[in-house]
Amino acid sequence: MLKRAKTYLNYWQRNLLYNTLIWPLFKYCCTVWGNTKYENLLRLLRVQKRCARLILDASFSDNSVKLFSKLSWLPIDDVIRMRKLCLMYKIVNGCCPQYFKDYISYVNDKHRHNTRASTNNNLFIHLFRTNSGLRNFYASVNRLWNTLDDSTRSITTLRNFKKYVSNKYTLLILSSIILLFIGLSNNFSLVFLV
Repeated sequence: MLKRAKTYLNYWQRNLLYNTLIWPLFKYCCTVWGNTKYENLLRLLRVQKRCARLILDASFSDNSVKLFSKLSWLPIDDVIRMRKLCLMYKIVNGCCPQYFKDYISYVNDKHRHNTRASTNNNLFIHLFRTNSGLRNFYASVNRLWNTLDDSTRSITTLRNFKKYVSNKYTLLILSSIILLFIGLSNNFSLVFLV
């Protein structure tokens, strides 16, 4: 649809068309279907890249990171992570029904040993034997939640939490652009740039 309408619309209209018709389809229930196979997420990312190229009249060889930064977009996998973290914030802070909270448990509830996971108040991650079990919503979101530091987990309002997580992923995109422009190949130099 965007490709057919490209010749009749200017940049702002193409961006508006994407934001009103295509982007909501990506975001709809992405916390649930975002646990799909990696190959399926790559397909969605390719569609998102194609849309960015169509909106900006870019060639196929243009770097998608630069295109996403021009459009102020995040890749679909980062959006899925952000939405999962926001839902987990609601679950942990009691803003969701009780049956959501019944699925999570803390490491402190499983044992009384003094470990890093128990002192950091990490969520318990159940063991799974299959890859589909690892892609389970609660397994994936527990792993994501445990990567956050205590100061992030203790943010008092959902609005501030969303803003912090959004800034975190935007900073990751900007740092990859800096690395792209400078041409650095190792990630250790990123610490000195940020």
